Amino acid sequence: MSKIENDFFFIRKITKQCMFSFVFVCVSSIIFSCLPDSIKGKEKENLWVKFEQNMQNINKDRNKTEKIELFADSLQEIEEARNYTADYEEKVSFKTYHKTTKKEWNKKLGSQYIRIKKSGKEEVLGYLENRYMDSQIVLNLRLEHELGNLDDVITFVENGKELEGEREKSKKVENYVLTQSYQDYAEEKSIRISFQMKNVYAYELYQDKEYIYIAYREPREVYKNIVVVDVGHGGKDTGTYAMAGNWKEKDFNLDFARKIADVWESEDVHLYFTRLQDINIDLDERVNFANAMDADLFVSVHCNSSDEDSGEGLEVLYKTNKFAQESKKLAEKCLEELVSVTGMDRRNLLNGNNIHIIRNANMPTVLLELGFLTDKEDIAFLLKEENREKMAKAICKSILDYIN
Repeated sequence: MSKIENDFFFIRKITKQCMFSFVFVCVSSIIFSCLPDSIKGKEKENLWVKFEQNMQNINKDRNKTEKIELFADSLQEIEEARNYTADYEEKVSFKTYHKTTKKEWNKKLGSQYIRIKKSGKEEVLGYLENRYMDSQIVLNLRLEHELGNLDDVITFVENGKELEGEREKSKKVENYVLTQSYQDYAEEKSIRISFQMKNVYAYELYQDKEYIYIAYREPREVYKNIVVVDVGHGGKDTGTYAMAGNWKEKDFNLDFARKIADVWESEDVHLYFTRLQDINIDLDERVNFANAMDADLFVSVHCNSSDEDSGEGLEVLYKTNKFAQESKKLAEKCLEELVSVTGMDRRNLLNGNNIHIIRNANMPTVLLELGFLTDKEDIAFLLKEENREKMAKAICKSILDYIN
């Protein structure tokens, strides 16, 4: 075969292949256009319908759920918030020490405290972490000199009596450990001492020229009112699925709690949270904590879901056995305030006694369902940070209105 014949044969072969590919694409397009929506897929607006029709299957296999990238600005904002790690403790700073008489000073410290001998006379910088859900405190100090042997510098005072050298007799402190030794951080010396306490206490941190003092009292002795905010789900327990964005229910609940903590202003009412990080806390541990604190109120924060068309708006579950009247009163205040600031649909007040934490709490209790993550209007509202902040403020106002 000559070179010209060979080139002609090659061009003809290529032309046939192109014609075949063109015909195949055309036929495939016609066939694909005839396929049902569930196979070929639709634009984003039709995914809402598909999601609602397959809610049951989605809950069984969330990894196969199609993520709907709507509200781009809100999603970026919400992801930034999700990546923020809040401290899971209360921070207690040093209180200014004023020279007083021994009697006045003893009254300020109270009958139980931990005393730590300083190695120098200079003022020490630092703070105390109160990890109350774990009954643990961590003392963080910036020091110029090492403290020395902890057993020699730490004294426990309980019921006004010193237990120096007898820490095993302490009825308040389980143990203590040097969690970080004398090290150099940012050109400053640092030390951390952890104390495992036997109960939850309210702490104050003082120092004079010789000692550091960690004074502690029962929370009821310090705070006029106590409210425990329970933050639903967490960790591996993700809660319900949200039909838009990358957040699950646990993330919305956590963000609500952080915003409640940020906007809370009352000094007469002290808030405790069952979690302020993405961790799982057992249901018994949550409700037992509220009971042990002898809290005035127990408020649980959740979001809702539904595989029905009627799933939208706000509802509140409340305790209907003991404390039923008080619980319903709080539930009504919360629902009224939330509807007012959001304009979301008002659903019902519901009997919540089938919920473990509601049934077993020994105080007025409500569980807030802050919108349906399976409703496109609710989720569009919840994805905006300013709306979640409004709702957090409404919850705070409801609590204070009830207590006052």
